[in-house]
Amino acid sequence: MTDWNLIANIAGSTWGITVLVCAIAWLVAWVVGLVIQKTVKPTTEDKNSTKG
Repeated sequence: MTDWNLIANIAGSTWGITVLVCAIAWLVAWVVGLVIQKTVKPTTEDKNSTKG
C-alpha cells in the first residue's frame, strides 16, 4: 500500500529546497553580473555607439 502522507512530506520538503536553491543561484548570478559590469572597461565601440 502507498503511504501518501510520506509522499506528501517528501514532495513538500523537496519543493522548498528546490525553491531555495534556485533563489540562491539567482542571487549569485545577479551579484556576479554586477561585478563583471563594474570590472569590465568599455571598449571604444561602446563609447561611440548610440542607444536606441
